[in-house]
Amino acid sequence: MADSTVLTIRLDPDIKQRLDRLAASDQRSKSFIAAQAIATYVQNREWWEERLAKARSSGFAKDAEVDAFFEKWSE
Repeated sequence: MADSTVLTIRLDPDIKQRLDRLAASDQRSKSFIAAQAIATYVQNREWWEERLAKARSSGFAKDAEVDAFFEKWSE
């Protein structure tokens, strides 16, 4: 990572210990593994938000319509 910035986080001691073990096993730094995990989280979260926005704007059934449908068929 040529261009990077520093981020300080607090971890549960158990998570830190597990991260230490994985970093040693992968022969990578804890920073590398944490950066990869955060990048994956951000990518997945952005994907989810894009899909949610698309679903909300594309005419999917509203909550009231779904409720009415199931109420009609549950009688």
